[in-house]
Order: sequence, then structure tokens, then C-alpha cells
Amino acid sequence: ASKVTATHYVVFNSWQGTYESDGTLTGTALNFSVDLPSLLVDDGNERLQTHLKSADFFDVATYPTASFASTSITPGVDSAAFANAAGATHTVTGVLDIHGVTKEVSFPITLTDTGTGMIGAKAAFAVNRQDFDLVYPGVPDDLIRDEVVIEVDASMVVGG
Repeated sequence: ASKVTATHYVVFNSWQGTYESDGTLTGTALNFSVDLPSLLVDDGNERLQTHLKSADFFDVATYPTASFASTSITPGVDSAAFANAAGATHTVTGVLDIHGVTKEVSFPITLTDTGTGMIGAKAAFAVNRQDFDLVYPGVPDDLIRDEVVIEVDASMVVGG
């Protein structure tokens, strides 16, 4: 997330997911859920951490989980549709649920077979936080940007 004067990296320390595959990289399902109260700001800014967990942002007391469930995983990427598609091998489409709002999203992903029964997955894509009712504007001279980049870097056991 970022604002006019700074960028903040947020990590969620508690999450779980599944990747289902018929033994190929393409797979049949990618699903994950994130425990929002596990949010940590990379620089240890506790005041910001508390604010992000409050009703101004994620409202973790009301919405403790965010989730994603794929509806399709297809080989290839339309580079005209995704500015950040360089190196991506597949396109994932699915339903993202944050803050009680559900939206369909598509993003490029790089899936790699490690040869050890694991699939590596890396993706970076942006969503508009306002689409998910995360509307806190920030202070007038330091406005919060609407685009938030979500990065995924995971190793997954191949299962069917």
C-alpha cells in the first residue's frame, strides 16, 4: 500500500491455501484464505498496524478473513491486458473477497515445476481498495493511493 509520501509493506503471517492439479502446471484450482488479524507492517510501525486493523481499513473484528477462490487457471497470458505479465506462464481468474465485498479478478501468475512434487507460484497484481469498501482517504496532504499491489510467492504441494 502507498500514500503520497511513503510506501508500506504489509505481511499476513497466517494464511492457508490449496492448489489442485492433475499433475500439470495448469492445475484445476487455487484457493487461499488470509487471517487479517495476523497483519504486520514491515517496519514494525505499531500505530499503523493498529490503524490498518481498525474499522478505517480492514475492520478485522468484523471481517477477520480475506479469501480467493479460482474459477479458472489457463496457460498463457494476454500481455496487452496485463502490464506486469513479463515472465508469467498462466492467467488465474477467480473471486476475491475482502472486507465483505466479493469481486472477480484476473491476474498473471508464474507457475514453475520444481521437480520435487512442488509447484512454485509467483504473482503480483493490483486491485483498487475502494472496490472493496476500503475508503479511508488519509490526511489531505498525504492521500492514500487507491491501487494496492498484492504479491503472492508460494510453494505448493501438487495434489489432485
